[in-house]
Amino acid sequence: MERIEEKLNERFPGVNFEILKNSIGGYQAPVLKKTAHFDLYPEYPDLLIFHVYGGTKNGDLEEILCNIKSRLTSDVLIFDHHYSYEEDSIKQISRNIYQDGESQVLRDLTNKYGFGVIPVRKYWAEFLKLNPRYNIKDLLKDTIHPNDYGNQLLEHIILEGLFKAVAANKDKNFPSTHKVIEIKSSNQIKFEFTGNKVVLKPDSILIGSTIDLRIDGKKPVAITELYRMTRPSSFSGQWWPAINKISLNSLVTPVNEVWKVKFYNIDVKNESYMFKVFADKSGYQGKGESGKDFTSANKEISFKHEDISIFRGPIKETSLEESTIEFEVKNPYINNLTVHDSEEITLLQFSNNESHILELNNSSGAFLNSQLIIYQPQQLDCVNVN
Repeated sequence: MERIEEKLNERFPGVNFEILKNSIGGYQAPVLKKTAHFDLYPEYPDLLIFHVYGGTKNGDLEEILCNIKSRLTSDVLIFDHHYSYEEDSIKQISRNIYQDGESQVLRDLTNKYGFGVIPVRKYWAEFLKLNPRYNIKDLLKDTIHPNDYGNQLLEHIILEGLFKAVAANKDKNFPSTHKVIEIKSSNQIKFEFTGNKVVLKPDSILIGSTIDLRIDGKKPVAITELYRMTRPSSFSGQWWPAINKISLNSLVTPVNEVWKVKFYNIDVKNESYMFKVFADKSGYQGKGESGKDFTSANKEISFKHEDISIFRGPIKETSLEESTIEFEVKNPYINNLTVHDSEEITLLQFSNNESHILELNNSSGAFLNSQLIIYQPQQLDCVNVN
């Protein structure tokens, strides 16, 4: 990642890159479609570079790509599989055929949803053909994960694909998924829009002003959909989230607070456990056990037992007695916003692309010459894509 960041800064010296690496080792499409709810959609990246294994037969892969298209206006580059290794030559042929098929499905879906594609598999094969002193195994540290040589090759292929995409699109106009509104009024704005993100680009006259914000007649703090959840921390000795998906009750207004789940009575052999749930402001929220779904006492959060992932891999002996994980529920949007400079400000960001009424009231100064940018992803039905 350090090499990629260095090369990006060299190629685009005027761009301020904020690189988020939210990948989870060992997770394929059936699980990533769940973790995307706290790892991807709330981040709303300008550019998403994405790769995943699995999900080509049961529709999980397409569900992810459809949700990206319907929830985000991000530019997207998808890359397919590099070559992995089998000791047995017959198994190697079988693996190649299987991954060729998966890569083709991935490329087909990428084209269907209008994303850019980087054919890593094609260029990986070309490299091996042009450099016969290397074989597949020489680029891997095990049967599938690239070693440093393989990582350098992968980084080169992805960056070249990115640079070509930038060059091909540099003369295009403002994205069609973004609607720009030039503000001509004074200190009050009220209008209806369809979209899932609103950004204010303030004119210098707004600096120092305090803006009162209402959406559909409510303050942001009272709107459940504006709350987001951070990725739950890992169980002791593991690196993946202990819970893959936690849901917020749309009928309950959340509280900005940290939640903790304390696992105990952990029986690794029988894959059983018990747990207690606490919130730092709302207090004790009940207990649960393996094999049963959980809903907090205040009805704010819930999760299914199949989304608890503590037995996906080995548990260290020191973690057998108990282990506590945590996550945060928070609303990053405030009711009264003070404009400090001319930098763009995200006013609101929803999960879904729907119609809303936005009201802005300025305590001093005018909105004149400021802009509102409405993000409008495509409206797609991703529930029935299978």
